[in-house]
Amino acid sequence: LEDITNKTIYNMPIKYDITKDALYLQGIEKGRLEGKENSERERIRAEREKEKREKTEEKMREVYLSLMKTMSMASISKQFGVSLYYLRKIKREKQQEKQSESNQ
Repeated sequence: LEDITNKTIYNMPIKYDITKDALYLQGIEKGRLEGKENSERERIRAEREKEKREKTEEKMREVYLSLMKTMSMASISKQFGVSLYYLRKIKREKQQEKQSESNQ
């Protein structure tokens, strides 16, 4: 039916502006709504992935801090493939947290 309608409209002696057709406009609106829904789903998925990464990073941070009690930072760096800079940074942040807590 669509093909017949399109051919009929195309062959008419007058030109029909399909962009003003009610069904065309409904289709456009439906597409916009679907796009918004897909966008919202993608945003939620991305937020969940970010939260998951942050939780994993926090757990690993705690593991590294715990290991620092019994191992050198150089050994941890070598065995886990993390930089000494990162290990020093998390150690410094932990010390700052402790100082902040003791000042309160």
